[in-house]
Amino acid sequence: MRVNSAKELAVYLQDQRLTNKLSQNLVADLASVRQATVSSFESKPENAKLETLFKLLSALDLELEVRRKGNRFSSEVNHESLEW
Repeated sequence: MRVNSAKELAVYLQDQRLTNKLSQNLVADLASVRQATVSSFESKPENAKLETLFKLLSALDLELEVRRKGNRFSSEVNHESLEW
């Protein structure tokens, strides 16, 4: 699924939670966070910590994949050989 904002991501996670018939309390227990944290993430994800996102993803048995969008950068550059 393509996600372009924190709100879209929160809606997707909430949808997954509801599809699997999981309460906020159960997800909170699985993620080792408070129920209020789950509620806050679902309603105002822009205020969430990155650590909270990964805990919720894990609790919902989801993973995050990041990939390049479009051809914004030249495909001639070998990014694996770049030194940082």
